[in-house]
Amino acid sequence: MLFLGFILTGFLAGMGSGLFGIGGGIVMVPVLMWFFGFSQLYANALSLMAMLLPVGLLAVSQYFKQDIAGFRDFKFSLLLSLGLVMGGYVGAKLALQIHPAYLKKGFSLVLIFAAVRLWLSAH
Repeated sequence: MLFLGFILTGFLAGMGSGLFGIGGGIVMVPVLMWFFGFSQLYANALSLMAMLLPVGLLAVSQYFKQDIAGFRDFKFSLLLSLGLVMGGYVGAKLALQIHPAYLKKGFSLVLIFAAVRLWLSAH
């Protein structure tokens, strides 16, 4: 049953990635915490590890085929990747220094802020 739960969690995160460009932080981390009982740090690390390779392969191939809004501009994706590598490293180092309760509160604030901004900008 646990095996199926992890596959379903990954599937939901993959759907979120393909549909909205989200998945790890907004889907996987909360599910791993709520339903599997992992700490936030463990869930963060597991989510990042799971997303290392597969997060974009099939989803990106679909967007690439359609050339959505100039999607073939590799320069921007490479710059984002560079920022992700550096930011992921620094973020992980910081996360290990922050008390888990504050990490959860900060994560909650990010989600609330993103939800409110998105809701208010929808027409």
